[in-house]
Amino acid sequence: MFIVTHFLTVLFLVLAVSAHPHKRSDVNIDINTNAGRLARGLPLLRPRFSNILPGRSPTRVHAQRSSPSNVPVSGVVKVTRVDTGAQVGYIANTYVSPSTQRFGITTNIGQALTVAFTTLAGPNDVVETNGPDGAHPFLGFVVGPADSDNDLGSGSFNYILLTGTSPTTSGSPPAAVGNSYDSGDSESMVWTYDSSSLTAQWVNTDGSHPSTTLWYLPSANGLVAVGDPTSFSASFPGGFAVSFTII
Repeated sequence: MFIVTHFLTVLFLVLAVSAHPHKRSDVNIDINTNAGRLARGLPLLRPRFSNILPGRSPTRVHAQRSSPSNVPVSGVVKVTRVDTGAQVGYIANTYVSPSTQRFGITTNIGQALTVAFTTLAGPNDVVETNGPDGAHPFLGFVVGPADSDNDLGSGSFNYILLTGTSPTTSGSPPAAVGNSYDSGDSESMVWTYDSSSLTAQWVNTDGSHPSTTLWYLPSANGLVAVGDPTSFSASFPGGFAVSFTII
């Protein structure tokens, strides 16, 4: 009887095992692959970018140019003091006075000059869209009345005044195209735009490109550009370098 009972017990165990096949063991599943992680019910691995071709970037990362060409830009011109970073104001949409037709600064954004232009790879013309002189609608510079000649440069106090002018061509030295201030020579295509910053580059009569620093004289509410700030300040003290930003 004991032998029969033992035989039936062994037979029952064998049948039970055969009715339930072994599950595949997870011991040898590599969880460092997405296939292995799917088998384990784990989330997929994040994409890796270590095997990118030389000179390539991941497809989801795109380099951006700070100042693409042929993009329309408009706004007002904020004026900031370079040495302290303090905002001085905005280029005004009127001249300093009817008899002094050059630009100064206003602290009221509602009275600020608005400008518009299309960015170029080189110098830009900047158009005044609410300027005071429709006959000379380009924001530019005219040779200062006290200057010794039409050039900026080291060792010279020469300066140029911000005013409205008729257009000049790219790379052109100062020309008698007409401006709001006086009968002096002027330039319009002097502006470079980069990441909202507007900088100026005067062209001398020999075609050279001197250092051109935007400058403000509070006592005269005068916005000018100079080639040698030290020499200029010796003759016209009290000013400081500024920067222009389109906002």
